[in-house]
Amino acid sequence: MILVIKGYISDDGKIAITNYKVIKRYKNSSLVEFILETGRTHQIRLHSSSLGYPLIGDKLYGNNNDFDLQLLSYYLKFINPFNKKIIEIKLENIEVIDGKYIKICLN
Repeated sequence: MILVIKGYISDDGKIAITNYKVIKRYKNSSLVEFILETGRTHQIRLHSSSLGYPLIGDKLYGNNNDFDLQLLSYYLKFINPFNKKIIEIKLENIEVIDGKYIKICLN
């Protein structure tokens, strides 16, 4: 199931839309996939924090723990604003260890 968050940072702000799906639940964390319909500054961080589930290591909007920010983009697709070509980037071979650490295997 994909859930949608819609929200404004302030009354005069622009709308931000985030789709998310919990991929796997761990004891004290979850692996979540976010799909952005808009591209606002700190959108994922603000939306997850506003739901009461801040990102691990998010010292600005969430918890103050000893981890670095645990946010990784494994897939990007966008239109290059200069030549109008579609740019698509995908990271392969990602492994989550204990729900806290992400190991990236580069070939």
